[in-house]
Amino acid sequence: MGQCYLCNQSLNNEKPEHIIPNAIGGKLKSRYILCSKCNNSYSDIDNKLCLDLELLTNFICPQRDNNKNTIPSIKAQCRDGEYIRYADGSYRKSSPIAFKDGNTIHFNFEHTPNSQAEKYDLKYLENIFSQIAKKQHKDKEWVIQHLSQSFKNAIIRQKDNDIHHFQFCANESGYSFLGVLKIVLGFCAFKKVNNECLQKTIDILKSKDIKACNKITNYFNDNSIFPKDSVCHTIYLNGNRDTKLLYAIVSLYGVFNTFCLVSDDYNGENITETYCYDLINNKFKSFSIIYNANLDKVQKILNEIMDTNIATENFNIFMKFFMMKDKTNYLMKIMEQLMSYVMQLIVMSYPILDKTDYSNTYAALFIKEFKKQPNVKFVSDNDIQRFSKIIIDQIHTYNLYRYNKESIELVGNTVTFLFNKKHESKEEFLSYLCKYISSYKSEIPEVNDMFQNNKTILRDFVVSHYRKVLEYPYFRDFFVKS
Repeated sequence: MGQCYLCNQSLNNEKPEHIIPNAIGGKLKSRYILCSKCNNSYSDIDNKLCLDLELLTNFICPQRDNNKNTIPSIKAQCRDGEYIRYADGSYRKSSPIAFKDGNTIHFNFEHTPNSQAEKYDLKYLENIFSQIAKKQHKDKEWVIQHLSQSFKNAIIRQKDNDIHHFQFCANESGYSFLGVLKIVLGFCAFKKVNNECLQKTIDILKSKDIKACNKITNYFNDNSIFPKDSVCHTIYLNGNRDTKLLYAIVSLYGVFNTFCLVSDDYNGENITETYCYDLINNKFKSFSIIYNANLDKVQKILNEIMDTNIATENFNIFMKFFMMKDKTNYLMKIMEQLMSYVMQLIVMSYPILDKTDYSNTYAALFIKEFKKQPNVKFVSDNDIQRFSKIIIDQIHTYNLYRYNKESIELVGNTVTFLFNKKHESKEEFLSYLCKYISSYKSEIPEVNDMFQNNKTILRDFVVSHYRKVLEYPYFRDFFVKS
């Protein structure tokens, strides 16, 4: 059991507190650093730090421990106006998208299709019709009907990735250094540094004294000590009883790098601790820092202004990894869409193929459709062929194709089979349908196993379909004796 480093209350069964905020992908946490009351009272400091870093968060989309807080959207300037960028890499025009002309509402959308941006525009449209429905006392069905029709008739321009201009302004809120101080003190508490050595710094955080915080915290211009092979959150803590200094260096996203003098009267045990989390690969990183500083060096660091060249270099390194991740995410979306489309096309439009013909047909269609996609010139022909081979061998296998093909044919054959039987009642009809599906067997053992594993789902789907069909007198008379 520990004590809250801010109020000294004994901690018992507290929720884990993230030392680096969860909203920016912080993973290190402990139940023994803050009480729930202090955690809530000082959450605004975390929130403002995260707001200042939202551009970096939007680009990297760090994995978080929960999904309560969505990845923030950000504003971007383009040659034809302002856009909103979402975490999935999609864009929408930020200007108004609807206007009224007499009794007619005109809609003009510009967004990335099949994306968060499109969902926002659709929700915007739905809200407009909901307001109209409320005034005119219309029901939800009216809203759905008009929403669907209006979205079809709307002018929609596709917005792909373009040249956009973003501006990252470190410490825009003025609270970011205070946020870093909270991270440092949380890390000190986690490493069980004696609170007596921290008291002056703790008092600065407790009073949220920005001026006092800025005297002990500053930008860190040494770019040589952080990992360069990924995007990381890094904390380095150094305590030396000979120099009486306890200080920390914190790097968030490898871009916002800061130095914090925690104490100039440190008399605890010598301590050197490095924490590093790799945000690209989502894992703790084995990385050590050795950085020794005397009081003169510390004072020089605290009086330096930000080196814009180093800040630019940090941001460019960050952007290199963002571009890699963005391209990877873009490729994954394209491949997910194409895999589904190609499989559906082969199942619905081709006769049953043998294994060799299936592989050749799938590969040819996948490569053809892939090359039609926008912004894929960076992918070589060899890579596209390699992608198609991996999909055929490991994901959309021949057995999966045969299962889908036979399932479609099984469902199609039920029409002829059930018509020829002409059952006495609806119940008898549905019962016979269940037996027919349950008795089906494939010639391929592996495919037959798939049928056995999915028979309940397939049967329920088909029965549900025919229940709806039999609600109409014409179809009921077609299948069931009068």
